[in-house]
Amino acid sequence: MSDTQTPVTHDLGKLFEKIKDVRIAMLSTYDEQHALHSRPMGTIKPGTDGALYFFT
Repeated sequence: MSDTQTPVTHDLGKLFEKIKDVRIAMLSTYDEQHALHSRPMGTIKPGTDGALYFFT
């Protein structure tokens, strides 16, 4: 097994450009019985701290 890791490039500008027109996102989780539950979440503009915020 190799110990090499692929470097991760953080380019928030590219991410924000790709998702700028997305208004609804889906948050999906599994419960104890492995059933999938999804909830729609509305997006708001990214904060100046580089974080993405969602509300549901």
